[in-house]
Amino acid sequence: KYLSEDALFDWKVDLEKRLERNSKAGIGECGLDKGIKKKVDLSLQEKIFIEHLEIASKTKRHITVHCVGSYGRLLSVLENRSRDSKTYSVVLHAYQSSNDMVHQFAKQGCYFSFSAKSVLNPNPNISLKVLKLASAVPYDRILIESDSE
Repeated sequence: KYLSEDALFDWKVDLEKRLERNSKAGIGECGLDKGIKKKVDLSLQEKIFIEHLEIASKTKRHITVHCVGSYGRLLSVLENRSRDSKTYSVVLHAYQSSNDMVHQFAKQGCYFSFSAKSVLNPNPNISLKVLKLASAVPYDRILIESDSE
């Protein structure tokens, strides 16, 4: 379901109430997806994502980030957070950017997740790319997703 500016309800209040009821819940998946920019403009996605980051900071919850084709913009948003808002964990779900950006995201305190399905992909080009990316991630920042087939 895609949101437009006029269709937004007070989702922030709803999310905060849900987080109050479940002390172990995190936030996400949320983030930036260039693939849906025709349906939801990237500037609106960024605005909503920043609001998610603010809630993560306020509630001290981790946030799982979905990003497609907008890693530079995502990095910029994360770099521009205030020092106080960097107290929560950011998980880059199914990380697919470049090896070069790994260090920059790690510097922002990000964790990187990879699906077992992508690592074990029968297409050697895909699995090799994912393994190269994973090998660039610091050991204390790598996560393996268990929810994929």
